[in-house]
Amino acid sequence: MSFADPLRTTASALLPVRLAEAPLRRAVQLTVEACLYTALSCALPLLLGLAQGGLISIFLVAAPLTDRLVVLLEENRSNIYALHLGSGMANRRTAAGLLCLFGGIVLGYTAVAVWLGERGIAHLFAFAIDAADLRGEDLVRRSFGDPLDTFAHNLRVALVVLCLGFVYRAYGGMLALAWNACVWASVLTMLVLRVGPVGELSRALLVASVLPHLGLEAGSYVLVALASIFTSKALATYDLRDARLWPPIRSSLNFAVLAAIGLALAALCESWLLPGWVHAVAAK
Repeated sequence: MSFADPLRTTASALLPVRLAEAPLRRAVQLTVEACLYTALSCALPLLLGLAQGGLISIFLVAAPLTDRLVVLLEENRSNIYALHLGSGMANRRTAAGLLCLFGGIVLGYTAVAVWLGERGIAHLFAFAIDAADLRGEDLVRRSFGDPLDTFAHNLRVALVVLCLGFVYRAYGGMLALAWNACVWASVLTMLVLRVGPVGELSRALLVASVLPHLGLEAGSYVLVALASIFTSKALATYDLRDARLWPPIRSSLNFAVLAAIGLALAALCESWLLPGWVHAVAAK
């Protein structure tokens, strides 16, 4: 028995060893796994009555899903260096897998938040509500700010993802993404629940109105996380004079440029388009 086993937790060992090959089945598999582990990570602090249970859950969900991310990263390495499939195709496959994990965490936290209700969210995810400075506003009365301010905020978040991914690699990247997923899910659910007496269809449309800019942000943070992990691993593996160092560095720079563009578009969408969409839905 070796404690050097890459499956570092019992939760990780419960996952299937191999990922599905078909893109749709793989996407469903990763999303469902992340969603279930997120629910489990929230259930444990709730059952134990732990203070700051929502904050603790972020660390709990990041642990088993880090091992899943390691599988994606190892698959990426094998596809590029062993199977010679090309870095572009391999990197897109890895980014899509990590985005599915991120989306599954968001779905898991959203399900928990809806089940808890407004008071439960304020208790379990108090840190997220305080960070968002919600006060008594709802999604319709929410001020979405100036696009430059929003872009600057998004860049600060991306910098946190970059630093955590570079220093702690897979776990750091997973932890940063889990943090963002938790904040997004709890804050958005609170904002939607606070909207006045509207039908379920209107609430669903309000949620749908925020998905475009959140999707752009999520994709950008995933790219930043992968760029930081690839760069960290390459610098630790190869000498600066080694030609093998530069392909992953170039891929990371491409990821960073795409992430910056995505965050800029997300800021424009959130500040200029989202208020109109929200008020149009609320007026129905």
